[in-house]
Amino acid sequence: MASTYKQGFPESIRDFFQMFPWWVGPPAIALAYFVPRLIGGDWSGHSNPILSFVGQFFLMVAPILAVFILCIWLIALVSQYADRQRIKLMKECDDYRKMSWRDFERMFAEVLRSQGYKVELRGGNMPDDGIDIIGTRNGKVTVIQCKHWKDSRVGIKIVREMYGVMTAEKADEVMIVTTGEITNPCYKFADGKPIHLIDGIRLLEMIKAIQKDGGQPAAEQETTPAPSPKCPKCGSPMVMRKARKGPRAGNNFWGCSMYPRCRASRSIAPDDPIPQDQRK
Repeated sequence: MASTYKQGFPESIRDFFQMFPWWVGPPAIALAYFVPRLIGGDWSGHSNPILSFVGQFFLMVAPILAVFILCIWLIALVSQYADRQRIKLMKECDDYRKMSWRDFERMFAEVLRSQGYKVELRGGNMPDDGIDIIGTRNGKVTVIQCKHWKDSRVGIKIVREMYGVMTAEKADEVMIVTTGEITNPCYKFADGKPIHLIDGIRLLEMIKAIQKDGGQPAAEQETTPAPSPKCPKCGSPMVMRKARKGPRAGNNFWGCSMYPRCRASRSIAPDDPIPQDQRK
């Protein structure tokens, strides 16, 4: 991609508001109005013509600045509401694979907010150091890269690079999320490291969990599902799926994440690390 995305001042304010509860907006608007008014009121009648001019300028700017902040705050509320509605309506992986890369980043940022994170969007065509999002929760900082790839698979090179970025940024964790697949060497490299890998299927599981919980923030909730069992045939992580036909239609089972290249599957054992309410 040829151009670098850089956020403008309005977008930065919008993202700032989305980091905090909705009620932060009215105090910010009040400050934007009354602080310049107080300064302007003190200086507008000053005998020094320069201070007098500055004071009058502040008096003139105060309502304009307040209206500007009000508009950005309302845009932030509408944008966040739209992101939440988008998540509520998702039914399958293709729903977010059809998004633009920017909408995908914003959608995943809202997923993180629902997980109790404070989120800072840093993405774009060529994000700084490969960081699209910075998430903070419980004092831990996570650097996140979003890969809106419909056909390509995330390979070991990207995971190694982001692990290096995490170290350079002195972050606590790194997270890579993709609409597609993640290769098996990535999982092997991430084993035992503060690396969270979320492929398209796991992302859908996270979204469905948010839909079930009503999208309410859960500060203590884990971002990624509990470790799944390894495929007995190729060693890749397995994902929980539901049989659509046959004698076990409607029942859950473990299927290889490398499907259709690997078609191994097995039934769910009682001690497997999945929520009790997802077992059939």
